[in-house]
Amino acid sequence: MNEVPLSHIPNMCFAKVGTHAKINIMFPALYASGESRKIPEDLLTMFYERVFRPSLVAINFPHIGHWPPSSAAAWALLRGVDGTLQFKTISIPSRSLRELATEVCRRMDEIREFKDAFWYHEVRGTKGGTLHNPHDDRQAADALHLAFKDLDFTKISNDDLAQRWFVDVGIEVRHPGHVVHWRSDTHMEVLQHAMPSAMPAAVESFKRGSNFTLDPCAQISDIAGFRAVTKTIGLGDGVRYINVYSTEKELHYQILKGTYKEIEPADFFPSKLARTMTRINVWTKALSDAAEKTQEASARYEVRVPANACGGVLREIPYDMLGRVCVSVRAKTWW
Repeated sequence: MNEVPLSHIPNMCFAKVGTHAKINIMFPALYASGESRKIPEDLLTMFYERVFRPSLVAINFPHIGHWPPSSAAAWALLRGVDGTLQFKTISIPSRSLRELATEVCRRMDEIREFKDAFWYHEVRGTKGGTLHNPHDDRQAADALHLAFKDLDFTKISNDDLAQRWFVDVGIEVRHPGHVVHWRSDTHMEVLQHAMPSAMPAAVESFKRGSNFTLDPCAQISDIAGFRAVTKTIGLGDGVRYINVYSTEKELHYQILKGTYKEIEPADFFPSKLARTMTRINVWTKALSDAAEKTQEASARYEVRVPANACGGVLREIPYDMLGRVCVSVRAKTWW
């Protein structure tokens, strides 16, 4: 049996919990190596009409009248006259979730394309809200409670917390009025700090492999972050993933293809040139504003660990190491 990254399995967002938590359904039966991960529209229709809405009916959900009778009727409610989609939220009380989830799973297993589907839970966007002093036990405990506030631990086994639930724990290094980044020649030291059980020779070999990705800062090769998938080499230390970067990217990083999308040769064709120049002017203005207002940035060091161990991770701050592996530049000079 081959292991497949979760991100490669066709999936869809099923629900959200509170502000930061979401629940996806993963469909391994739809996985095909090299094929699109997009779920075809006919299968989305099948899910709504043969799985989800019938499940609401089966559990005698009192607010069934809020759910349109067909997929076509549901899409018609969401789509504007210009074709854009405006999604809305319909709440389901927590006391109904177990019964509903059981019925949804039963119905999915009866359909070949949905068989063996499973839930994927993710809580994102909490690092700003869980900022705390790692030397303060009370603050650390409060931050941990806040990160997990949407989860019912009586429903999650200890084995699941060790094997299936993971938490990103991070340190942010700040120097007021400066941009703090990472020296590319010291990545080995950071890797060894995150995975002290790994042999140095193994870490060196890992660093040259496909699971290690260098993230240079523009054309400055001496300054770079990195991402490392460490579920094998980091097994002894419970580290699944390491992400080292600077928040200076917050000025221009976009998940969507927007203003800061890379410029390609075709963008300089006459028909696209005006738009391209407008984008470049926006970039220039943003960089100029950052310099004028001394926009600072921090170096961030994150490790992904099992949920049952996250409370003790990075509590001892490696000040000496951070002094060696980070570089601090006056913000005005940087921008």
